Amino acid sequence: MGDDGRLARRKIVKLPVPLLYLKDYASYVRLYNERDEIPPILFHRYYPDIVEDYLIRSLLRLGRCREAEKVAQDRDNHADWYLMTVYAVRGEPERAMPLLDRCLEEFSIHDDWIAGNQDLWEALQKPEYREWLEAAIAREDAS
Repeated sequence: MGDDGRLARRKIVKLPVPLLYLKDYASYVRLYNERDEIPPILFHRYYPDIVEDYLIRSLLRLGRCREAEKVAQDRDNHADWYLMTVYAVRGEPERAMPLLDRCLEEFSIHDDWIAGNQDLWEALQKPEYREWLEAAIAREDAS
């Protein structure tokens, strides 16, 4: 890689990784893809699930849903939960709802996997999910 690439990376990694994710999704994806060339203290010290969570969400927010789906499918840990988010954001309730139901077998609707996941929660506000969401909340409130 030439000097221009190193200079660009130095500019990108001035922000802590979580702040970069919140500020610039495209730079986060670029940083993730080049993570092996970045000093470990800047990137690898973060919990691996969070690093990939940020990548999947960044790709979704950039409209790169196919890439987000591929990253989610390749995960060893919680792949279904990330796919649930990808499918919901992409507007595929027939694929998202079975995964949402499985998620509710383990977690609360108010847990980070659902209500705490901004991208998923916003997708669940769409009309195609309204009935499912209302029923899930009612079931949980009743128990």
